Amino acid sequence: IEEAEKYGLILELDRLFRKKSLENFRDFHAKNKQMLLSVNIDSNAIRTGLGSKHFLKNVEKCRIDPSCIIMEILESEVEDINILVDFVKVYRSQGFMIAMDDFGAGFSNWDRIIKLKPDIIKLDISIIRDIDSDFFKQEVARSLIKLSHNTGSLVIAEGIETEDEALKMLELNADILQGFRR
Repeated sequence: IEEAEKYGLILELDRLFRKKSLENFRDFHAKNKQMLLSVNIDSNAIRTGLGSKHFLKNVEKCRIDPSCIIMEILESEVEDINILVDFVKVYRSQGFMIAMDDFGAGFSNWDRIIKLKPDIIKLDISIIRDIDSDFFKQEVARSLIKLSHNTGSLVIAEGIETEDEALKMLELNADILQGFRR
């Protein structure tokens, strides 16, 4: 990835990753139409590749229903909100689900929840780590989960490492738990 960035080929590499993910998912999807694929979308692809419909063409070629694909967006890396909103509108209109990744990390832009209306909000690992023993993290997570649910979004707690973290996130009403190994 570093070499691709160094030579200005990160968009091409990102497209290759997504193409291979779709090709590998194709057989699973054919056997079980309820199965979902979650794909990270690089911010460069959002900024420079919006009009290409490259991803959509690969989805169609693999005969995958777009409603079975979650596009994970690291919204904090896209500075121009209008580009981000346009990207989400285009892909949502095709049936894709939209997830905001790493929410709560760094300088998350709260207004983007309003503008993007994500289907899924993924709480950042920095909130989840040791949440079972940290009252302040519990209150932040409780508030984010309530906000997410009130706006119609599911919540994924990413970075669960311990049973206690998992139990606490279930108690706080997270919808999906995502593990992490160091």
